[in-house]
Amino acid sequence: MEDLTGQIGVARDVLAAAATEDIRRRHPEWDAQFETKGWEATERDLSHTIDFLVASIELPEEEIIEDYLDWLIGLLESLDLREEHVLEGLKSLAHVAREHLHPSASAALIGMIDRGITHVQESRSGFHR
Repeated sequence: MEDLTGQIGVARDVLAAAATEDIRRRHPEWDAQFETKGWEATERDLSHTIDFLVASIELPEEEIIEDYLDWLIGLLESLDLREEHVLEGLKSLAHVAREHLHPSASAALIGMIDRGITHVQESRSGFHR
C-alpha cells in the first residue's frame, strides 16, 4: 500500500493543478466568483484533500477523509460556497487520477474519493442549496 500512496504523494501537486484546471474548464461561470485568489485556494485545498485521501488509504480509516471533508464543508460554507464545490473538486481529482497515476494507484485513490463523495452527499443538511 505504501508504494501506491507514495505514487499519489509524488503526484500531489500535479493532480491538484490538473484537477483545478478541470474544474475551470467545466465551470467557466465560477471565474467571476473565484478570480485568481479563489482558484489558487482551490488548488491548495485540493492538495490538502489529496493528503487526507492518502492518509485514509494508508491507515485505512475512512473517518480521516470524512472528518476533513466535514471541516472543509464548514470552511467553504463560511465563504458562502456550496456543496457543489466540494463534490466537483472530488470528481475532478478522480478524473485526473485516471490520467496521471498508475492504474493501481488511481484505483486506490478513486475508491477513497468515492467514499468521500458519498459522505458529502449524505451530510448535505448544513449546506446552502
